[in-house]
Amino acid sequence: MVIQDREQPRWFPQTKLHPPLIGSDHLERPRLLGTIHEAVTTRRLTLFSAPAGSGKTTLLAALPHAFPDLPLAWLSLDKEDNDPTNFLAVLLAALQELHPSLFANTQTLLTNLPNPGADLRRFMGVLINDILEAQPDPFVLVLDDLHAVTEPAVHGALDYLLDHLPPPLHLAVATRHDPPLALARLRARGQLAELRLTDLRFTHDEVTTLLNERLGLNLPGDDITTLQNRTEGWVAGLRLLAASLDRISTEIERSAFITHLAQTDRYVFDFLAEEVLNRQEPEVRTFLLETAILPELTPALCQAVTGRSDTWTVLEDLYRRNLFLAALDDPGTPLHTYRYHDLFAEFLRQRLVQEMPDRTAELHRRAAEAQTDPARAIRHYLAAEMWPEAAQAIEQAGKQLLYRGALDTLRDWIMALPAVTRGSRPWLTCFQGTIAFQRGEFERAQPLLEQALRGFEAMGDQVGQGEALLLLGGVATGLHDMQRADMLLERALAHPLPPGGQTSAHIGRAWVGVYTSNWAQVDAEVTAAIQATLESEDPAAFNALALQLHAPLVFAPGGIAPLERYCNQVLAYFGEGVGLVQAGAYTLLGNIYALQGKLDEAQQATKRARQIGEQLGGFVFLDVNVDFGVLAQALMRADYSALEQYWRDRLPRYERLRGAREWLASFLCILTMSYFRNAQSLLAQTRLSGTRSVIQVLDNQGGGFLCRQLRQRHRR
Repeated sequence: MVIQDREQPRWFPQTKLHPPLIGSDHLERPRLLGTIHEAVTTRRLTLFSAPAGSGKTTLLAALPHAFPDLPLAWLSLDKEDNDPTNFLAVLLAALQELHPSLFANTQTLLTNLPNPGADLRRFMGVLINDILEAQPDPFVLVLDDLHAVTEPAVHGALDYLLDHLPPPLHLAVATRHDPPLALARLRARGQLAELRLTDLRFTHDEVTTLLNERLGLNLPGDDITTLQNRTEGWVAGLRLLAASLDRISTEIERSAFITHLAQTDRYVFDFLAEEVLNRQEPEVRTFLLETAILPELTPALCQAVTGRSDTWTVLEDLYRRNLFLAALDDPGTPLHTYRYHDLFAEFLRQRLVQEMPDRTAELHRRAAEAQTDPARAIRHYLAAEMWPEAAQAIEQAGKQLLYRGALDTLRDWIMALPAVTRGSRPWLTCFQGTIAFQRGEFERAQPLLEQALRGFEAMGDQVGQGEALLLLGGVATGLHDMQRADMLLERALAHPLPPGGQTSAHIGRAWVGVYTSNWAQVDAEVTAAIQATLESEDPAAFNALALQLHAPLVFAPGGIAPLERYCNQVLAYFGEGVGLVQAGAYTLLGNIYALQGKLDEAQQATKRARQIGEQLGGFVFLDVNVDFGVLAQALMRADYSALEQYWRDRLPRYERLRGAREWLASFLCILTMSYFRNAQSLLAQTRLSGTRSVIQVLDNQGGGFLCRQLRQRHRR
């Protein structure tokens, strides 16, 4: 049997991972490029902070052409990357474009965790460690359009990355305004290079070269000076000017146009954009307006939206005439994707609403039906206020979004629907409850999931009922209502559940048995969870067990054997890789071997579990069980000084993690009883102050429920 990890599907266009192509009329700026090259190869962060159309992206895209030996990973950001999990996925994808085999541990973390965006620092830590371990040649990571990301958690993750930046990596950021990063600290340390509007403006000589030599306008010196002053060397304005002037045939008309431009008080971009738009043939003008709703333009999408069959020719002509169209891949290949410049697209969309208000919804409908990207289709349906279609698309995409941990994206889409639409579709309500549950907001999750359950029951949806009951069981467990949790999970198992859901329900009922001293139930449910997982071959089920098969379960009547057998099967299936499943198996084996007195095997398994856990950034309750294994081995060896020293070293961490501290204290007392009948005899024999602190934790913090139950059972 071969079990493969489920890979995260890439729900984003691959053009985000490549710089836009440099046009044939691009003006090389060797002096400025030399300055940028020095900055990006010597500073931790190079910041390009300037308004739209200042040439930031073009300069960064020109670096590989000017310096072919400079490795560069590219990521174009947009508002969808405000979702932390989306951001992590596209960031990792950009790095893997440059180094495909470098980030195995980071990919494992992203693939296996149900919500990787919930712990951005852990992800960044593993990413940093992957780079440090591989030590690649120095390279630059470009984050273009960082202003599109406003999520504080993402900014915090970038700050963490910059604070711990591995030597091979340099970061270059292009943004319309300074991001909320620790720029002052980097500036004070000499680790920041900054390029702003004054650095990016075209000089008089560059304006002359661009307009006269590259674009062949042959303007006199006075007109060049006027245009330089009016645009202040702003690249976008100069490009638009060239597009307008190129369509004016006589020098007298050109001079009049430039004079009018110099005298107008209107914002130069709006003036120039209107000039560009109004000077197009009617059919081209309509094409520009109708396709402005598309974030990326392909012949197929443009044909679907406009109904024209010559879209390939139109796009090629617009690109050749430099009508603010950027190529995102090679126009000479069968695949050609373009996008309008941000400012020009915004201008066109405003004009579309003004001139064709009744047509906008229809255009979005056509775009949605032609989209192969579910996320973009949903955004078009929402923009068109096509609520039933949007709701259906969200329902179809919802489970995958939850699996990816894209909670913010899913929540925003659902909340964009009218309340009556949300309330009439149980799956949307269930998704809202799931989001609240995954965030630990149990009181908010419960009424939403109960509402969803009633809706599923009214519809006769057995799958939905099982999902809602399973989640309600998790909520009840989180609220420490074990009797209700047991009832809900038992009901859930009577409905069709996916393999991961079956495993979660069974292992959830096993832990209910631990809390309620129903050890026969523990045995039965652990056995059922293992059987369901092995039969399913579903990585989600294996991951669920990896995080929930812990030491207390070995004290059930069934004992150690089935758990040890499962761990060995898991390692045979998945191999010696680095993953959550392997970490869980080695952790539990370390505990099992220690209890069996196989101390050398226990030490090896615990060491391997620790290595994998550290490579994946650490998991609290796996760490607890690893620590238990280390302490158990010291106790078995009668190395009480090592036990006490290790406990003292780890205790400050557990003082900050109340729940984890109580579990570890419980485990230690269980182990003490197993070998010395009770904790007091150990204290009498060794006067071990560390164990006394364990007893104090149990007595003072209420963490000894498991220990007390097992003490009673042991005495019987």
